[in-house]
Amino acid sequence: MTITSPSSGTIITGKTSVTITAKATDNTAVAKQKLYIDGILKASVTGASLSYTWSLSGIATGSHTIK
Repeated sequence: MTITSPSSGTIITGKTSVTITAKATDNTAVAKQKLYIDGILKASVTGASLSYTWSLSGIATGSHTIK
């Protein structure tokens, strides 16, 4: 799985949410993708495309890990 948006190192300010998109490829078929933010599962989808809107309400200022 490759995160396509936001790019690594992106600084987000003045927004209430951010849309995270990802694509996955495999030599046969992609069965499932899982999106984690700061180690917590936020989305799980079947197929090669993922889109998740992350609400920033109540999220601490600072760096966060998306994978």
